[in-house]
Amino acid sequence: MATYTKLRSGEWGVKVQGTTEAGKNVVVTKKNGDTKNARILKVIWTNGKVSICAIARNNGRSNGYVPAKRDSRGYVTQRGHHEGYCGYDCPVTGLKCCPKNGPCHDCQ
Repeated sequence: MATYTKLRSGEWGVKVQGTTEAGKNVVVTKKNGDTKNARILKVIWTNGKVSICAIARNNGRSNGYVPAKRDSRGYVTQRGHHEGYCGYDCPVTGLKCCPKNGPCHDCQ
């Protein structure tokens, strides 16, 4: 079982029950009960009972262990995204957080 979790870098990762390893695919349960598949890129921390992991984004680029660039209010401003929108997929709705779609669950 896996759920989304916010990593210290500000990126989305997953919390997996038990141990796992890089390259494995896991089924992640969102807060609304829907599920999505995610690929583990890196196990950041584990105690044997729970593992915190960085995951691949939909386009396959790394996620979770690259430090995020933030403005003075703490919003992610990488890749020229409008201030106040993180630019990543919302873990609840799946929509990209941007001015067109509105803020994601965490930016609200």
